[in-house]
Amino acid sequence: MSVTKRWITLLFVIVLLLSGVGYLRFNEAWNITPLNFAAVRNQVVPHIQVVLPGGEGPHPAVLMFHGCGGVKPALLTRAHEFADRGYAAVVVDSFKGRDIDWQRVCDGEILYGDQRAADVLVGLDFVRRDSRFDASRLFLAGYSHGGWTVLESVFYNGELPRGLLDAPDTSLDGVRGVVAWYPYCGVVARFRGGWQAQLPVLMLLAGEDQITPAEPCVDVARSMASGGQPVDWRVFEDAAHGFDTTHDWVRGYDAEIHAEARAIQNEFFDAL
Repeated sequence: MSVTKRWITLLFVIVLLLSGVGYLRFNEAWNITPLNFAAVRNQVVPHIQVVLPGGEGPHPAVLMFHGCGGVKPALLTRAHEFADRGYAAVVVDSFKGRDIDWQRVCDGEILYGDQRAADVLVGLDFVRRDSRFDASRLFLAGYSHGGWTVLESVFYNGELPRGLLDAPDTSLDGVRGVVAWYPYCGVVARFRGGWQAQLPVLMLLAGEDQITPAEPCVDVARSMASGGQPVDWRVFEDAAHGFDTTHDWVRGYDAEIHAEARAIQNEFFDAL
């Protein structure tokens, strides 16, 4: 066998090996066991945290969806900030009831955003059944993986998310607006092809994001806006991933940019 043929054979073997490793690593994320709504609700609802504003309800509510690191203190700080502005904050923990290893989620091995969109339906069902919340004034806020999740829920509006067998309501009725902080907009995101729901969406993106780059999200947002959808976005050019959080592993916190982004989000919500 010539040297050239040996190199071609070696490269072919390497490609096969890498393909096999990739299949094994991400197989669990793709080949999920379908569940009914009650099963997902039983996983999620016991671990929902609610922060209420002062005064009598029913209160407008922001359903909050954490990043791939799970519910961190910074997210609960954001929840209290919403409450200070008169919104009930409903923090949906997608990991605790599933006994999930957050690192595997961050590595893309389990629980993609399209599957996790089922948790958005669970959260909406939770607030619609509770008189503390104004079911006609609901908002979704997602951070990183949670941003991916809420955008997938907009894509699925009216249809069952991947892996969910049934639901009492698949609509986003009552949702006034959606904010996605530095979401994943990569190749496996189903919403990349667009969505039909006429729902105001705001993306807050980091120009120096090395984890969920801004460019694919800008492409989606620009395409949707050009088609007449109420989609807006802001790229903070000097910001890194997690610019609103002090998580040690993110190390992207920027107080000035965070304050600007919060002001844009607050104006967006208050106008709806």
